[in-house]
Amino acid sequence: MARFGCLCDKNTMSNSDCPSANIIEVYYRHDLENHIAADPKLSFWDYYCEDRNYLFWYCQYCKRVHVQDMRARRMWRVYNIMEPNKVDNDTSTDDWQEIYVISDIDRYELTEYGFVNGLLLSEFVKKANFKYTYFVSPDKRKVVAFDKDSKNVAFAYSLEVEYFDAIDE
Repeated sequence: MARFGCLCDKNTMSNSDCPSANIIEVYYRHDLENHIAADPKLSFWDYYCEDRNYLFWYCQYCKRVHVQDMRARRMWRVYNIMEPNKVDNDTSTDDWQEIYVISDIDRYELTEYGFVNGLLLSEFVKKANFKYTYFVSPDKRKVVAFDKDSKNVAFAYSLEVEYFDAIDE
């Protein structure tokens, strides 16, 4: 169990609830594809239990995303949602990496309230209803979410605080 306060001072986030409304899961598309190619029978549970370097906390009030470096055991970065008028709909993501983002609650429901269903990683990717297509910039200072239907920018995040250099990315 862990908890801490958001920079907005309106929310003390906790992961003691299971699933937690304060946790989001972030997966690099290329990482998922590589794991599936290497082992098509890999279960989501086995993938999920691999050493995870980062935990992503979501503030329901201000919508900030806090990234905790699990190796250093402290917050690494904080991303703040950008004002809609500051988001360019023509943002080029050619050299950006695609990421999948799913709430802990949605992930929990998708895996039938736990990991006992034997869901394969490939099935997880197909079944997950990722609401947006996300891209992270090469310097990891910006994240842009495109609406899956309209293909327009839905929202974006920009790096607000970086507490220390990452151990290794």
